[in-house]
Amino acid sequence: MKRNGWLLAVLLCVIFICGCGREEEAPVSTAEDNFIAGQTESEEQPVTIPDASSEIATETETPSAKPAELSAAECQFFTDFIQKTENYGFLLSDYDEPQDVDLNQVFYTGAGIGEGIPEEDLLQYLAAAGQEELMTDCLKLPRQSVEDFLQRKLGIGLEEMRTPFEWLYLPETDSYYREAGDTNYFLFSCVEGRRQGNTYTLCFAPEEDWGALFSGCETVLVETEAEYRFVSNHFLTE
Repeated sequence: MKRNGWLLAVLLCVIFICGCGREEEAPVSTAEDNFIAGQTESEEQPVTIPDASSEIATETETPSAKPAELSAAECQFFTDFIQKTENYGFLLSDYDEPQDVDLNQVFYTGAGIGEGIPEEDLLQYLAAAGQEELMTDCLKLPRQSVEDFLQRKLGIGLEEMRTPFEWLYLPETDSYYREAGDTNYFLFSCVEGRRQGNTYTLCFAPEEDWGALFSGCETVLVETEAEYRFVSNHFLTE
C-alpha cells in the first residue's frame, strides 16, 4: 500500500507541473466585439467622397442669349434718339470702327455742343482764315467739349480718330471753328432692330423725301451706364 501511495503522489506532481507550463489561450472574439472594433476604425479613419459638382460646373457652358427682336415701342425710342442733333450725324458716314467716323459730318451743325463765334474771337478767326469778314454763320467748338463728346458717343478721344477733322483750330482759344450756311440734317426712323445683351443692331430708313439721298443704314450701338455708344454704321443699297 505504501508503494502505491508514493506512485500516486509522484503522478500528481507531474500533472501539476505540466499544467503550469502551458501558455494561456487567446480569448475567442465574438460578433459583438468585431462590430465595436469596426465602429472604432470608422471613427478614426473617416471615408470622404470627392465632390464632382465643381468639375461638372466647369465643363457646363452657359449658352449665349439669342438676339431679341425690338418691339414697335423700342423702335420708336431709337427713332427719337437718332433724330436728336447730337446723334443723327453718326449715320452720315460709313465705318467699321468708331475711329473712322467722319467728324465733319457729326459736328456740321454743332452736334448740340457748338456755339456761335463770340465777338472776342472774331478778329483772331478772320486772321487765321485769311478773310476780312465772315461769309456766313460760324460755329465754335471748344476742344475739351469735343473730347468729352467723343468719349460719351464713341469711347475714344480726338487723337484716336483716323478721319481728318477739317475745322479751323485756334491755339489761343483752344477751340475749333467752321463756317456753314446750310445744314446736313436728315430725318431717319428706326424700322427694325434686334438686341443681344447690351448690343443693338438697328436699321434706319430716311423719312419722306430724304430717300432720294439715302437708302438707309444699319447701325450698331452698345448700351452703357449713361447712354449709347456708336460702334459701326453701314449704308444699305437697294
